[in-house]
Amino acid sequence: MTLILNDIGKLNVHFDYTNWHESEFGPTDRIKYFEYKYISQYKEQLDLDLIERMKEFEEK
Repeated sequence: MTLILNDIGKLNVHFDYTNWHESEFGPTDRIKYFEYKYISQYKEQLDLDLIERMKEFEEK
């Protein structure tokens, strides 16, 4: 579950489950993916290959 509160006070709740423990991605990779997916800062500094592989795993 992800709770996101934006700058005008609107709360968004997102429910999903991905079994990351059965993936090749470690804790640092999952933090980077979370930041990419929900915070969306510094996209140009991210490993886009890693992000694409994680998106594919999440969509399985």
